[in-house]
Amino acid sequence: MKSDDFFYDNETKYFVLQPQDKQQRNKKENYLKSVGFYKEQDKKRKLSGRFNAEHIKDSLANALQVVFEVTENCNLDCTSCGYGELYSGKNSKREKKNLPLVYAINFLDFINKFLNQNLNRSLNKRIAISFYGGEPLLNIEFIKSIVDYVNKIKNENFDPRFAMTTNALLLRKHIAFLAENNFRILVSLDGNKNNNSYRMYPNGKEAFDEIIENIDFVYQNYPEFFRKSVDFNSVIHNKNSVSEAFNFILDRYKKNTKLSELNTSGINEDKKHEFWEKYKNINEDLDQSEDYRFIRDKLSLETPIVGQVSKFIHTYTNNVYQKYIDFFEAPNNTTYLPTGTCIPFSRKIFITTKGKILPCERISDEFSTMGYISESTVAIDYDRITSYMNSIYDKLWDTYCKQCFYADKCMQCIFNLDLNKDKLVCHGYKHESKSTQIIFNYLNALNKERKFYKRLLKEVFYV
Repeated sequence: MKSDDFFYDNETKYFVLQPQDKQQRNKKENYLKSVGFYKEQDKKRKLSGRFNAEHIKDSLANALQVVFEVTENCNLDCTSCGYGELYSGKNSKREKKNLPLVYAINFLDFINKFLNQNLNRSLNKRIAISFYGGEPLLNIEFIKSIVDYVNKIKNENFDPRFAMTTNALLLRKHIAFLAENNFRILVSLDGNKNNNSYRMYPNGKEAFDEIIENIDFVYQNYPEFFRKSVDFNSVIHNKNSVSEAFNFILDRYKKNTKLSELNTSGINEDKKHEFWEKYKNINEDLDQSEDYRFIRDKLSLETPIVGQVSKFIHTYTNNVYQKYIDFFEAPNNTTYLPTGTCIPFSRKIFITTKGKILPCERISDEFSTMGYISESTVAIDYDRITSYMNSIYDKLWDTYCKQCFYADKCMQCIFNLDLNKDKLVCHGYKHESKSTQIIFNYLNALNKERKFYKRLLKEVFYV
């Protein structure tokens, strides 16, 4: 296919096939099939894997990150917050609770034992102990107790580092402790005063001035710690842009900011119009920026589309393997789980203030609770999780995965689907024409950013 076979649709923001007769279109799609883009013959075999209890145990024994929801309390009331009125489920359950210290210690003892099992694949592997809120610094005594407890654990397989996401309002007050314990700090900041105006106090006053005052204090008084250990995350929405957020933080603090979008799952039905007025797609916004080339070069492999293009390369590059065991097994024996859902706990373990164990903080505990902590026990029902996950896979397989031309490159998390419905609807399903458009977009991105290709193969590990 040639680039002039496509045109850029400003309304949909996709490159789409030029109008043509059905015979021409079928010829192009048949060509993609012939060179293996769709891999229909392999799909049933390669995606026939199913979830089992060993997946969970393996993930626990090789945990990368444990995230404690320290408190549900927050000193801000941001209108775009994932726990705010735009969203259902989570917001109704916020009870201003703190996570009991004994729950956290019980889980640390539990995961410490798992790290000593034969399933653990590395010695002295770094594990992140992260603190999340609400605003975690509102419960600083809990954090100090956990840091003290973790530092006393003697285990050659347990090499912890500490991390925190914060709105920065209490950063100056507690920076000495955070710096002394080598915390990694992720500060939420959306740009300048106007860009950041969704971040406000419960009384409606904007919090920008106090946030900047705290960040400036650390920047000026802890310069080496700031350089090594402070990062930024900017949520892109209708009051800012990638360019504004990126350039404000770069100019003021000599830092690149990470970029994220408003969470599109769990939106309140009566707030959908308001949500989509606020929502902005990062890739589209960056593509339209006058600073496109500059920001792309600065962010390099951290640009949002890199994860998508990386998986595309992994799928179609013959010498890329998803698991080490693939080096030794015959290709015909290799199977993978369907959908783009993470194996629970393979990326992180999230502990809520109520002692629920979840695979991620971005999804509601209505569907994803996979264990519980009490004052005396940690309970994970491996068989129940296995049965639950496989029942969802089975529903999706017959209706969607088996017919989807993008099944082997799927990024759809099942927990972002409406699991309450009797008939699941998969937002990630792609028919032939849509798949053709996506593939062309990735090829086009690689063509524009050719220097990143080798770096993607060498430096980006897709999990």
